Parts: sequence; structure tokens; C-alpha cells
Amino acid sequence: MKSVIRRSEDIADMVGTKQTIREDDMKIGKLRSAAAAGLLVATIGAVNTATAEGEMTDLTTNPLGIAALESLDLAMNQRDIDGAMAYLSEPYIQHNPKAPSGLAAARAGMAMLAEAFPERQVLFKRVIVEGNMVVVHSHYIDRPGELGQAVVDIFRFEDGLIVEHWDVHEDVPATAANDNTMF
Repeated sequence: MKSVIRRSEDIADMVGTKQTIREDDMKIGKLRSAAAAGLLVATIGAVNTATAEGEMTDLTTNPLGIAALESLDLAMNQRDIDGAMAYLSEPYIQHNPKAPSGLAAARAGMAMLAEAFPERQVLFKRVIVEGNMVVVHSHYIDRPGELGQAVVDIFRFEDGLIVEHWDVHEDVPATAANDNTMF
């Protein structure tokens, strides 16, 4: 996985904390909101996006965010189940209603997905880290040419390892009621 970890100066530029804010251009409430938003983004980590080729162009700087990305990349893109399992620990609690809890079930689920979707490509779009929780927003494409799914994986970490997982999936539609993408 090619990656570039952003420096703190780059993150500050990205969230606009180096911009001059004139008090007469902004009400004090908006100023506080902008400062809070900048602090939040700088604290929780950088947004990460993927190019059309799937190369990582930005990563979170947070170690838990990086661990979540690496575990997903190993499981879904590289199909390295042993590598992905190194990031999980008991009690592994699974909230997907189609998957049981436990490390053995996680291993079996990853192996089943690797076999069912050998061409799957997961493009990472965003990472949010707050405390011991990590949220990863991704574009899953099971087969070339498909529109894929927008997926949000949520992980809870203990001692640097994933112990709990939630996920939500939504198919990417051919047409939308707006000009925005799901990513």
C-alpha cells in the first residue's frame, strides 16, 4: 500500500487554521465553530482519499486509524487473512447481523469474502478517529465495472487491537437526486 503521511503543517493548511480570520467578517459564534472544527480535524487525523488507481494519497496520522486501514487493506485488498487477523483481539464483538462474534468467526468471514470476491477493490476515502474508536468510509467495488457500495466500518480498539466492529453498506446508485457523489 503506497501512502503518504501528512505532516502537521499540511493538516493545518488543509483545515484552514493558517488563514487569517477577521472578526468583522465573521460573528464570534462562527469563529468559535471554525476554530473548533479546525481543532477537531487536526486532533482526529487527516482525511484520506484514494485515486482512481486505488493508491493511497493521504492517510490519517493517528496510529489507530492507520491500524484500521492496514487491517482492512490486508483483509479486503490483499486477501492476507493472517496479516489482517494480527490486528484483532478477543473479545471480538461483531455487530453485523450476518456475522457471528469471535476471532474464529472473523477469520472464517474474511476467508469467505476473499473467495467470493477475488477481484474486490476497496478504496479508502475518509478516516475519523476519536479516542479508541475509528471510522473508515470506503468504496467497495466487488467486480471491475460495478458501481460498488459505500461502506462505513466502525472499529473499537483496546490496547491497540480491534475488539469490536460495526458496518453499514449502501449500494452506489446509477443516478442520484443531486450532483454529489457518495464519497
